[in-house]
Amino acid sequence: MSNSASGETLVELRAASVAGGPLASPATVEAVDWAICAREVWVVGGLPGTGKSQLLMAAAGLLPLAAGQLVWRGRAFADMTSNERIELRRRIGFVFSDGGRLFDHLTVAQNVGLPLTYHRNCGWDAVAEDVSRLLDVLGISALADARPRQMTRNHRQRAALARALALRPEVLFLDNPPRRAGCPRIALAPQLPRLLDGPRQSLSHPQGGGGGHR
Repeated sequence: MSNSASGETLVELRAASVAGGPLASPATVEAVDWAICAREVWVVGGLPGTGKSQLLMAAAGLLPLAAGQLVWRGRAFADMTSNERIELRRRIGFVFSDGGRLFDHLTVAQNVGLPLTYHRNCGWDAVAEDVSRLLDVLGISALADARPRQMTRNHRQRAALARALALRPEVLFLDNPPRRAGCPRIALAPQLPRLLDGPRQSLSHPQGGGGGHR
């Protein structure tokens, strides 16, 4: 995965190997050198079970590497304290596949507002406007009071994207983003800089294909 200098390097994998996929024996992805710079968009492709999700999770600091290093703004993730890692994860948004791992006992609005109320240590009234804006941009305002189990996968993924955007991350990972008809990608694209309060990164992988591309 080559990389041209298009801005500050935010996330870097150095000789990284990742295990955990269905076909992992012993590592699904091996010896990856990958630098993610500001204002870049990457797509990670590959056959099912070849470790695309695990690679994204490792780059986000959510899955330990089997070998190699994860570096954030020039500093090794392994050298960070627990508090520093928590602060780092606040700067990274991640949308999981298969429905986004939303909490079924919460409404869509509550799911989206949860990281805001938790990290700001505030009540719902203080974040209601931000949540409403995110739901509106993602086209799911009408589902604000719905439970995830009542929604289609596409709508759950949109809600998960809204939750990932809530803290205005510096890097955004999308694991199998929705591709069904009606997904507001084109309408959303111009809104992302405003939602994130400045240029941010977006990384995703499709269901098939191969290789990593900007």
